Amino acid sequence: MSRGLQTIERAVGERHAGTKLRNFLVHEFRDVLAIRADIISALRQKQVLVNGENTLDSHVLQAGDCVSVSVDPLQAIKSRVRALDVELKYSEPGVAILLKAPGVSQPEAEWATPALLAIEKAAGIGYPEECAEIRPWFAVNKVDKGARSLIILVDSEEKQQTMARSIASGQVMFRICAVCHGSVDQSTVDKTTTRSLKEAAAQADALIEDAPCMFDYDAWVAYNRFPADILDHIQVRVARVTKSSTAGHLSLIESTVARAAHPSLALRRY
Repeated sequence: MSRGLQTIERAVGERHAGTKLRNFLVHEFRDVLAIRADIISALRQKQVLVNGENTLDSHVLQAGDCVSVSVDPLQAIKSRVRALDVELKYSEPGVAILLKAPGVSQPEAEWATPALLAIEKAAGIGYPEECAEIRPWFAVNKVDKGARSLIILVDSEEKQQTMARSIASGQVMFRICAVCHGSVDQSTVDKTTTRSLKEAAAQADALIEDAPCMFDYDAWVAYNRFPADILDHIQVRVARVTKSSTAGHLSLIESTVARAAHPSLALRRY
């Protein structure tokens, strides 16, 4: 299926009056010109018009001006995905698992998932209809923008609710593995995971006012609205330590959440 350029027009408002064209493109066309190289390419190929005419990137815009950009929809999607540090780890019809880097928000991850799937499909058939409009998927587990996290995403609200119920009832088990340099023993793992929170709480001398600290276990659980036994279902163990010809030793650490009423806790921390 062949594809042509799509023209996107945006009006210059009062707040952008006096702004140079290149800066306006950076702020207002980020969804289709995600990186500076895309802007430079569009200007060189005369795909950017102001009031229907080509002009310099230093052109000063006035309120009421119309800026139009002609873009290849598939290339725009690829560019926007490249600007996000995300990786598709697993997918099947209607379900996907995405790994996101710190700085990527949940809405961005929800958009990136169908975008990555559309790009994969485009590699096989040229130009799928999915590229005409990317509809964000739905995250099953909530994640923080500042954390490196795994996200489970589905393509409908109904599936999201069904999977959330399955997780809450203990029908879903999360297992996350990490390979570390060096020989790591179990006691070290126990001291550096949330399994040590209860022991730390028992030794705390005073409570922290306002938002509770991590060492006041009961207050921390209540503050985050977690079930009191959440850590009883998280197991972190050293599964194997092997010799390496280049790194000395490598340790395989496994984290398992047998009952994940709040899987985002495990996915964020492990």
